[in-house]
Amino acid sequence: MERMHKGPKVHQPTPTPHTLAPSLSRPTVKSLSSSFASCPHMRAYLKEFPVARVSFRKPPIVFGQKQERARPPKLHCTEGQEEKGIEDRRMSTVCVTGGAGHIATWLINKLLCRGCVVHATLRNLGDEKKTNLLMRMPGAEERLVLFEADMYDAATFEPAIAGCDFVFLIATPIHHDPRSTKYTSTTEAAVDATRIILQQCERSKTVKRIIHTASVTAASPLREDGGGGGYKDFINDCCWTPLNFSHRYSNALLDAYLSSKTLSEKELLRYNESERPAFEVVTLACALVGGDSIQPYHTLSIPVIVSPLTGRELSHGVLKFMQASLGSVPLVHVDDVCEAHIFCMEQPSIAGRFLCAAGYPNMQDYVDRFAAKYPEIEMKLKEVVGEGVRVKVDTNKLVDLGFKYKYEVDETLDHSTPPYLTGLEEEEIEQQQSIEERSCDTMSSSRPVCVTGGSGYIATCLIKKLLQRGCGVHATLRNLGDEKKTALLRRMPGAAERLVLFEADMYDAATFEPAIAGCEFVFLLATPLIHDPLSTKYKNTTEAAVDAMHIILQQCERSKTMRRVIHTASVTAASPLREDGEGYKDFINESCWTPLDLSNRYSNVMMDAYVSSKTLTEKLLLRYNESESRAFEVVTLTCALIGGDTDTTQLYHSLSIPLIVSPLTGQELYHGGLKSLQALLGSVPLAHIDDICEAHIFCMEQQPSIAGRFLCAVGYPNMQDYVDRFAVKYPEIAIKLKGVIGKDVRVKADTNKLGDLGFKYKFTVEETLDSSVEWP
Repeated sequence: MERMHKGPKVHQPTPTPHTLAPSLSRPTVKSLSSSFASCPHMRAYLKEFPVARVSFRKPPIVFGQKQERARPPKLHCTEGQEEKGIEDRRMSTVCVTGGAGHIATWLINKLLCRGCVVHATLRNLGDEKKTNLLMRMPGAEERLVLFEADMYDAATFEPAIAGCDFVFLIATPIHHDPRSTKYTSTTEAAVDATRIILQQCERSKTVKRIIHTASVTAASPLREDGGGGGYKDFINDCCWTPLNFSHRYSNALLDAYLSSKTLSEKELLRYNESERPAFEVVTLACALVGGDSIQPYHTLSIPVIVSPLTGRELSHGVLKFMQASLGSVPLVHVDDVCEAHIFCMEQPSIAGRFLCAAGYPNMQDYVDRFAAKYPEIEMKLKEVVGEGVRVKVDTNKLVDLGFKYKYEVDETLDHSTPPYLTGLEEEEIEQQQSIEERSCDTMSSSRPVCVTGGSGYIATCLIKKLLQRGCGVHATLRNLGDEKKTALLRRMPGAAERLVLFEADMYDAATFEPAIAGCEFVFLLATPLIHDPLSTKYKNTTEAAVDAMHIILQQCERSKTMRRVIHTASVTAASPLREDGEGYKDFINESCWTPLDLSNRYSNVMMDAYVSSKTLTEKLLLRYNESESRAFEVVTLTCALIGGDTDTTQLYHSLSIPLIVSPLTGQELYHGGLKSLQALLGSVPLAHIDDICEAHIFCMEQQPSIAGRFLCAVGYPNMQDYVDRFAVKYPEIAIKLKGVIGKDVRVKADTNKLGDLGFKYKFTVEETLDSSVEWP
C-alpha cells in the first residue's frame, strides 16, 4: 500500500545557529485604525511613541463588519527599559522556547529592550511570518539568535540552551504529531521533553534558573472526589487538578492539554527537591492571558475571552470548562505575565510555584463587563455556568516578593476586545476561524482520527474542520494516484503538518488497518456505490459493505487505542413504512428500520442496493454496542439528504445536490431519486453539509460517553415544499419538473436525540435549499 504524507521538515539539532541578516529591510508602519486606538493601553503606547497619525474619534461599532484592520505598531523600547537593560542585564544570555507564541513574542521584545542576548526557538525557521516579527524587534540584529527546535525531538533544544543564564520554558506541544513512533500523546511528549531539557540545563554548567510558563488549569481547587464535593475554600499554589475525572464541559482535547500541563509542571518542580540541584526552577501558573498583541496573527486565548461577543461556541465551551474546573476564570494581561517572568529572572534567589493572575472573576463578570463597555453590541452568548461561584485566591506569593500587576481585570478585558471590533480581511477571516476553533492552546488531540472515504462530499468538509481543530487526521482514498482528489486534501490549512493519506478499498478491507492503527476515533464514511465486477469474493455492494464492517470492527479492537466509531448512516435505512407496506407510521424516529422486502414504483436496482447496503451495515455496527466486552462505542448518524454549499473547493459535484435542485434543472434521473425518497420516507429530510460535519464532531467530543443511533436532519419537508421554495426564491427561473408525489404527506420526527444532548443546527431547511441552488 502506498502511503503519502507531506510533513514539515525533520527537525535536527542546529549545529550553527541561524543569525539575523542585518541587511533585511524593515516594514513601514501603516496608519492605525481608530478602533484600535480606542484601546486605552494603545493610546498610552502611541502617546509615548507617535509612530502614526491616529484619530481618537470612536466610530460606531457594527460587530463583524469588515473594516480596515489595525496593524501591530512598530516595536520600540521605552527609555526606562533601555536604561534598565544597560544597568542590569546587558550581558545576560537567556533562552526563550516557543518563540513565536503570544507570550513569547512580548517576552522576547522586553528582554531585548533590557539588553539581554536572547536565544529563541521556533519549530520552523522557514515560517517568515513568525521570524520576520522577531527580526524587526529593536536590538534583534545585535542580540537575537534563532534556533529550530521541536518538543517531539527535544535534543534539538540543546544548542539554544548552551551558554544561557536563564531558560524560559514556554513551548508546549499543542498538536500530537501523528507520525511520531516514540510518543502516543502530547502528554508523553511534553513530560519526556521536560526531562531532557532539565538534563541539557545541567550539562550547560551555566543555567542559573528555569522559569516555566505553567497553566492555572493545573491548579484546580476542586476537591479530590472529582467535584462532587465542590471546591476548596480557596485556590492557591498547593492546589493540583485531579486528573482522574471529567465534568460535562470536558472533552478529550481539553483533557489532553490539562494532563500535559499538569504532569510537566510537576516534573519540573520535583527537580527542586533533588539532593544537589544545579539551578533553581520556578513555575508560573498563569491565568487566561488577555490584552493586546504585537503579533500580526491573533493569539489563541483572546477568542476564549471574547466568545460571549463573537458567538463562537467552541471558544465559549473553553470558558465554561475553566469556570467549572476552577470555580472562576482567572485573568491576567500579557504585559503583566511577561513582567512576572522577568521579575522571577531578576530575583537573587527564587524557586517553586507561583500563581500569576490579576484577579479571579467568574463567567458572569466577563459578560457583565462586555455589556457595560459595549452596550451597542448584542451579546451573542449570554449563557454562563457557576453564576454565583467565585473561588478566590488566599495567597499572593509574587506580590509578597514585590511584584505589582499593572492591569486590573476590567482593563485586561477591555484591551482584549479591540482586534475583534475592527473586522478582518477575507484571507485573515479564514485563518482566524481556524485559530479560534483550536481554542486557547487546548484543542489538540492526543491521538489522530481516521476518516474513511476521504475524497467524498462530507469527508472533505469534515477533514477540513478536524484539521482546523488541530487534530491529526488519517484519511483513506481508493486511489492515491488521483491527483485531483489528493491535491484538494493536501492544500487544506494544517494538512502539511497533520494529514496522512492512506490507500484503502471496501472490497479489500484489510487495507484499512494501517490508517486505523493508533487512532482514537474513526469516522466511517466510505461505502461502495458501484459493484466491482472484478471481485470474486463478493457478488454485490451489500456483501462487500457488510463484510468490510466486520473486518473494520476487528481492526478497531486490535488497535487498543480506539474510543469511538462514528458511522455516516443514511435516513433511507430509517423508513417509517409499515411492515406490510400499507402506509406510514405516525412518526419517523430511531426505532424505524426500512423493510428490505418492499419496493415502490420509484425505486430501481441501484437505489435498492444502496438502501440494503446502508441498512445492513448500520445494524451490524449497532450490534457491537450490545457485546459483553466491547472495547469502544459505536455511534451511527442517520443522515438526511445533504445540501448546502461547502467550504471545500471541490472539483466535482456532490451526489445529493443534483437531487435537491432537480425540479430546477429538469434532470429526470435525479428527480426520480427525489420521488423515491418521498415514497420511502413520507418526506424528504434535509440537512446542511456544515451541520452534518458539526454533528459528527459533536459525537466525537461528547464526554464521557455516547453510543447508539441518532437521526440527523434539520427538518422533514416533502417534495412540494422543495418546489414551493424554489418558486418563491427564484421566480425568474422556470420550474422544469413540477411533478411531485405525496403532496400532502409529511411524516415528521417525534424525537431529537442530538438536540437533547445539546447539538444545535445552524441552517434551516430554507437556508439549506437556497445555498444548494447557489452552490457553484
